[in-house]
Amino acid sequence: EKPSSARGGGTMAAFSDADMSEWLAKQASLAEGKPEAWVAETASQLASKGFLTPRDLVTLNSGEPLTELGFAQDDADAILTAAESDFSAGYCAALESGAGMDSIDVGFDEGPLKLKFKGIAAAVENTDIILVAGFDSEGGTGPAEASGKIAALDCLAAVNGKPLAGMSFKDAMTAIQEEAFPKTLTFKKSSTATFPAAAPAAPAEDASASASASSGGGSSSAPAEEAVEVDENATQMEGWLDKQGHVNKSWKKRYFVLKTGRLEYYTNEPSEEGSNLQGTISLTGSTLYSLQEPPCAFVVQAIDPSNGSKKAYPIRAANDASRECWVELCRLHGSDALMTGWLVKQGHIIPSWRKRWFVLEPPCKLHYFTSPAGEWKGTIQLKGATITPSNANPKLFQVHTLSGEDKDFSLKADSSGDRDQWVRSCRSVTSGEEEEGEETINNDE
Repeated sequence: EKPSSARGGGTMAAFSDADMSEWLAKQASLAEGKPEAWVAETASQLASKGFLTPRDLVTLNSGEPLTELGFAQDDADAILTAAESDFSAGYCAALESGAGMDSIDVGFDEGPLKLKFKGIAAAVENTDIILVAGFDSEGGTGPAEASGKIAALDCLAAVNGKPLAGMSFKDAMTAIQEEAFPKTLTFKKSSTATFPAAAPAAPAEDASASASASSGGGSSSAPAEEAVEVDENATQMEGWLDKQGHVNKSWKKRYFVLKTGRLEYYTNEPSEEGSNLQGTISLTGSTLYSLQEPPCAFVVQAIDPSNGSKKAYPIRAANDASRECWVELCRLHGSDALMTGWLVKQGHIIPSWRKRWFVLEPPCKLHYFTSPAGEWKGTIQLKGATITPSNANPKLFQVHTLSGEDKDFSLKADSSGDRDQWVRSCRSVTSGEEEEGEETINNDE
């Protein structure tokens, strides 16, 4: 995936004008031990997916898009870390000097804002730069994107006049959530400040000092294996949410705790006597999306550890701001659904039509369930598939796959417009990378 391009005047325009080859050549820690052709080959790999400059990497939430290009996980993480480190050093230096830095206020009367944020470590320990990583286009354009004032890599500085400087990403997201609508977000932009070019990497023992300099002409990136260890039991967010059951579809109040790679939910606050752990939702490899109905709800589509199938967990927050905050933090451990909605699917054994809830998941899988909280019925592997809209029926389209026992699927949308959108979305992923051992699975009759 390629990050959203910035509108004119965004901070992205100020971040290192070097092309990818030039930037990679200055990253000694990345090139160490690599063959001479590594810089050119790496730049070519990245360019094939639209990553033409280091700034194009910064909005990524993980190195996963780079591993899909064939990079080893350590190399992907190191490349992303280096780009983030240079952005952090450059932004802090520009902010300190004030040269070319402008503030812009954007007001919103209601949510959800459908705005994706990302935290990058700042010069001061335990604080983050909060930048715009893109927009949530699921279900249409949101108010943040529609304002035309916000661009990828703009940095969030305040909410309702309250500065976010010195906060961690988690605390900043909580601060946004706690402010009631109408709310005004203040962003820092720069179209004229020049961010420093990357300097050669310092030796490993000096890496931490280099990374903490706020205006030292760029910072080096320590190798991925030297990164600070993450406490898997550290609480990133917690609070009351409603969870819908899978057998009994009623909503039950549960106390949720977000930790690294997982969501735990309890009958009461864990510190309270008699509180019991009711379950754990793994966020590794999960897909998240918001629901229009019921209001303030979202879904975590996770892998069921008991059988390896997909399982959907509908969760409901008290308000849109709370939902945004939970989704924003959870998606750091998973990925966004590309498209969701109801389609009618024709059976293979019994050729009747049945309504199914479909979720298009990156890189190229189309899962279907009996409902958003219902039973997983199958997965259509779209790698190399042919997607054909029907000429006779404006709501109908066919999917012909290359793997699995059942290769042909007839699907019907609610309208011709919905059909066309599904066709476009499914076609956009047919050239994606298929995971080893994955094939089309159909458990419907």
